[in-house]
Amino acid sequence: MAFEGLSEKLNGVFKRLRGKGRLTEADVREGMREVRLALLEADVSYKVVKDFVADVTEKCVGTDVLDSLTPAQQIIKIVNQELTALMGGLPTATYSQNVGIVTTNKVVNRTVFAIAGGFLLLAGISPKFAALLTTIPQCVLGGATVTVFSTIAMTGMKLIASQDLTARNTTIVGLSAALGVGISKASEALSQFPEAFTMVFGQSPVVIATIMAVLLNLILPKEK
Repeated sequence: MAFEGLSEKLNGVFKRLRGKGRLTEADVREGMREVRLALLEADVSYKVVKDFVADVTEKCVGTDVLDSLTPAQQIIKIVNQELTALMGGLPTATYSQNVGIVTTNKVVNRTVFAIAGGFLLLAGISPKFAALLTTIPQCVLGGATVTVFSTIAMTGMKLIASQDLTARNTTIVGLSAALGVGISKASEALSQFPEAFTMVFGQSPVVIATIMAVLLNLILPKEK
């Protein structure tokens, strides 16, 4: 029962954050105060709550979050991941670009995925091993990120260029990409819909773009 009340209160905090559009540091700290009260009312240890709120607030007030086009969604994602870790689970996040990485490196061997999964499990149960992973320099992570995303972008361009760039195909690609990116960057446009709908369609441009591409492919007349 306590956790049901906690869920309702957190949803209320998230809804208020989403309704503000642009957020300031004061908005974030006010939201974190409400999160702290909700956790304390759910009988979570005061010290645990204090450390949790401090860590989440530090991550949420960064310029990367507040200056993004969807700060509320970024904050909700951070809180959800930290709560998952607090409750003893592994913070999870899925990324559609993983498909692009597989397409690029052609690695689909089960042994490779099993080893990678083993590293993740070890990081989840061994704080020392997880701490070791955090010692990787930011410049190394940044260089790897730039390389991965640029390669994925080129893979997507190659897939598009492999088809004839007819008026029909360019319309499908252009409208799908524009709508997908547009809604993901202005997710407050979906604020009137249920939260589950927003979580599915308002965060990742891939979902909207894919659905739009399929629909347009079915609706637009085939070229003779």
